[in-house]
Amino acid sequence: MTQTPSETAAPPIPADLAAFVEAERRRADVVGVSVAAIDRDGVRAAGAFGYADLQRAEPVTSDTRFRAASITKLFTTALVFQEIDAGTLSLDNPVNKHLDKPARIRRKDGSPADDVTVRHLLTHTSGLAVSWRGMEYDPLFYKLVRNEAFRPPHSLDRVVAGQKTIRRPGRRIVYANQGFNLLGYIVQRLNSRPFADLVQGRVFDPLGMRDSSLPVSTSGVGVATAYGGQMRGGRKPAMRVNVYAGPAGALVVTAGDLARFGQMVLRGGKLDSKRIVSEAILSEASKIHARNHAELDDGWGLGFAAREWRGRLLISHSGGFSGVSTLIQLSPQDGVGVVVLTNGGDLAFTSRVAERFLESSLGLQPEVIPGLPRGVPDDKADEWAAFTRRVQGRYRLADLVPPGVVERLVSMTTRPRLVHVADNKLVLEGTGFENAFLYPDGDVGRYRVAFPFANGARAVIEERPGGTDAWASILHLRRRQRPAAAN
Repeated sequence: MTQTPSETAAPPIPADLAAFVEAERRRADVVGVSVAAIDRDGVRAAGAFGYADLQRAEPVTSDTRFRAASITKLFTTALVFQEIDAGTLSLDNPVNKHLDKPARIRRKDGSPADDVTVRHLLTHTSGLAVSWRGMEYDPLFYKLVRNEAFRPPHSLDRVVAGQKTIRRPGRRIVYANQGFNLLGYIVQRLNSRPFADLVQGRVFDPLGMRDSSLPVSTSGVGVATAYGGQMRGGRKPAMRVNVYAGPAGALVVTAGDLARFGQMVLRGGKLDSKRIVSEAILSEASKIHARNHAELDDGWGLGFAAREWRGRLLISHSGGFSGVSTLIQLSPQDGVGVVVLTNGGDLAFTSRVAERFLESSLGLQPEVIPGLPRGVPDDKADEWAAFTRRVQGRYRLADLVPPGVVERLVSMTTRPRLVHVADNKLVLEGTGFENAFLYPDGDVGRYRVAFPFANGARAVIEERPGGTDAWASILHLRRRQRPAAAN
């Protein structure tokens, strides 16, 4: 009898990598993990660690289904690419052209935002603010914070209704869930079929992803129970979340199923003689289309995060909410990738595991200092020292949480600070993540980052009229210039 993809056993993870995963899992206090290393031909190695549910003493297995959170956006992206391939959408289509009146995007002043395009939504440069609308957390407090306690949006048309931009499109990457909810809604309208049905029929079924779905919520035997909090591990069950923002975050999947999707991407959009998207659109997607600073080496492609890493371009997507941390990372140039799914909220853990697996697949040794920073040139030592003194201090996070009540609450509890360590090296602390180290890299204000999410990536700190800005990946820190004291 012919085996289906989910029934075919993958080779085990080599002992040194398994030991690394287990040691990191215990250090980060992540309850359960499923990992798959892939190439164009399939799964090179796969392994399961820890528990899917502590109360049931249920171990993680290759069949354990995990919430994937924002990795869902890649499946929304695939549907959009199919529409582009078919000619029903184009990257530079005005979004409002495809939306009914309640869902049309408007500017702050209420006028139509007809300059927002499909490309802007795919690259998170639409000008929409951060939004968690359609992610219904317990307890009631979280609903009250979003002013949705009595009218929570329980359908996609209500989730996307009434969106407004807060800046002109194309200016800045701001990670906007609502952009992908709108994309899913557009595809749903174009086909007059529910979004979940389209993903099932046009992506899951052709790829043989038999254990994947887009439920509002899920639990029970075979499903990983979420533990810990946002951005951290732990063994206390996480807050329950119902995901009505399906195109942005509803996916439940096994590592083997997600590996099938990754394999399709590595093979240029086709798997097992079934074409999902065109090679041309995937090639275009696998480029950096938007950066938050011209000198950064990472940013956003079309639907994928994209970054330069050790002489190659990686495309990826992570996922995370309370008790969930996931990552798929691919190197199209080398034809390899990795899938990491967990039921713990430590995003740094998934990044460390993915990086080590990619290094192993590519025969690379870990770098002592990520990115091999050039340090401080002798002729710029004084300039660097003066600059370092000036840029130390407190900053605020920009565009990482929804504006309004949530932003004010976060500003009271999260106090980012740049601190000089030694030799013009800085540490960024107080963000809610683990500390990041910034190593001088030649020109004044240019750095390489030691931080799991973006190891070796460039960072830039610039003094501008009115304040100081720090840029790294999509992270933006801002410190306003204090007015000069009057004489």
